Amino acid sequence: MALVTLESLRSRSITHAISLGAECVVAYNLRRFFNFSAAFPFDWWISPIASVCSLLLQFDTVDLYDPGKLSLLEGHISTVRHVDHGIWLHHEFPRAWNGTMGVVVADYADYIAKAKSRTLFLRERLLACNHAGNRILFVRKRSWAHDQGVASEYLELVEALSHVFPLVEFGVLLVNFHPNSSRDDTLTFAYTQAPEEPLRAANAEWDRILNDAGLHLDNPDLGLFSDADTAPE
Repeated sequence: MALVTLESLRSRSITHAISLGAECVVAYNLRRFFNFSAAFPFDWWISPIASVCSLLLQFDTVDLYDPGKLSLLEGHISTVRHVDHGIWLHHEFPRAWNGTMGVVVADYADYIAKAKSRTLFLRERLLACNHAGNRILFVRKRSWAHDQGVASEYLELVEALSHVFPLVEFGVLLVNFHPNSSRDDTLTFAYTQAPEEPLRAANAEWDRILNDAGLHLDNPDLGLFSDADTAPE
């Protein structure tokens, strides 16, 4: 099995819809639209596409949560960043809130073991999807801060997926990338028409994109969506 077009999946239900980032809006809208609750590793991070490819091929949670490679990134809502991968572990650690200001707690290192354990569990859930008979939709939204949106990036992603998921049929939906390769006829491209919006303000845009994809998900093992899903589970 291998990469297939979304058109070839429309006559059958898919078994999984999995976010590959770049941010939580993708996972939230996949869960909301397809009505499931199960989480996967990249759901709630802010992640460059190169780091997603790297982790797909060698998902080293020891390195990912190495305290010496984590740094606090200050801002309106602060976060913890892995200095090598450039991944923002945006929902991994508790914050102290002052109005709309959210500051990661000073003792965030005390929570590394819990975050690492959870990610290890989600990694195993992701890898277990490589099971004959599964049909997976992978969705990647371009990170304006980290991705160039060019063919070399998404082709590397497809190659990584093909390596990790050789037993399944999978389709790839790329949002805000620029098609420019000989393999583009097997991929699906979509574009957001509105500026970047807060999580729920983008619902209509994602309804349009996912309706156009024309897929139906049928897998009761993934649970049912709740609008309270604003943090990892």
